[in-house]
Amino acid sequence: MEAPLAVTVAVARDRRAAAIAFYAAVFGGEPLLEVHVLEGEPAGSRAPVCELVVDDVEAWIDRGIRYGAELRTRVDAPDGRATYAQWRDPFGALWAFTRSP
Repeated sequence: MEAPLAVTVAVARDRRAAAIAFYAAVFGGEPLLEVHVLEGEPAGSRAPVCELVVDDVEAWIDRGIRYGAELRTRVDAPDGRATYAQWRDPFGALWAFTRSP
């Protein structure tokens, strides 16, 4: 089994519990992703983009929005299904999802 991808996100101290709940809800079911939340300054507009290659971009759009993320970018294929999307989570981190080939 592959080692999980570890992602560290800095959040304000008073939002730590909410951040842990958000990341557990959105990413908790993915076996190859482990998210660590550290107290600190929120990422804000200087946040790097964490890009994940996934089988179903639509599902990731829906999952993020359901838990409070804001859709920033969406690119659709001719069939109308998303091939790429970005959302900003409630804590300032920017996530991108690309459909696997």
